[in-house]
Amino acid sequence: MGQADQQGFGYVPGGLIRDGADLRAAGESLRTPLETFMDNAAPTSTCFGLVPEGSDELAKDYMNFFKETVQILTTLHQDLSGAGNGLIASDLTYQSADGTGPS
Repeated sequence: MGQADQQGFGYVPGGLIRDGADLRAAGESLRTPLETFMDNAAPTSTCFGLVPEGSDELAKDYMNFFKETVQILTTLHQDLSGAGNGLIASDLTYQSADGTGPS
């Protein structure tokens, strides 16, 4: 990535591409756990029916937990992937501007 020099910022061609690829990979690594969680942890209409008291409250609390977990994992996946794409695009822009990129 960019590194500090005497003027405060230095650029190494390809550094942002490597970092961007790492962020995209991190985002992609959340896809399988997210899908697995959604498939295996989704509540059913009868999953809390055996709880003698408070089953409605328990079902509501679990649904909130489920929705929040899906939202957090989805947001992390999208944000990491998007940040990676942004770094890659920035690197390509730097390379184009300074003439170090592919012709």
